[in-house]
Amino acid sequence: YFGGDLYYDGDTLTYDPGRDGVGGRKPCTKNPCDGDDCQGWCGDGWITINQTKAFLVAGVGLNSWSGGFEIHGFETHDCGLSVEALSAGFWMDNLLAECRSGEPWIMPDGADASQVKADGFGWYDTGQEHIITNAIFRNCGFRSDDYDQYDTSPTRGCGTDPETGCEWDSSVFLFL
Repeated sequence: YFGGDLYYDGDTLTYDPGRDGVGGRKPCTKNPCDGDDCQGWCGDGWITINQTKAFLVAGVGLNSWSGGFEIHGFETHDCGLSVEALSAGFWMDNLLAECRSGEPWIMPDGADASQVKADGFGWYDTGQEHIITNAIFRNCGFRSDDYDQYDTSPTRGCGTDPETGCEWDSSVFLFL
């Protein structure tokens, strides 16, 4: 998770750990309080992540509320949701999102892999500015004969197998 917000509210330094975004959630390239002027100019900086992996996560592989975020080389394997970008200003290059690898999931008693999503990329339906280049989404989304208009391959997406499947409403792309 990325996206907390540290900002000045008058003379009080305030932290917002959630999605409220009161302070604008833009990292600075310099300390805006240099020279004892806490209302100084803040050049927008970007958070950069290089060559990173997430795997075996029933939830989200990577989540960003920050905006001004770039990722170069990111792999996910067997995640409930590979990547989620929920603020404007997100660039990802060289993505491999393998929502299901085919390896059996070892689950607690009473649970199975088909109860876990296999979503590729999620974002809000408004106010978004994302660029995704050189991306591969593999075995993401639920395999259903009702939605085979673009791909009739029997290996597309994931099925209902309790060891390697996914939840019935999984998708490659989703709006939050």
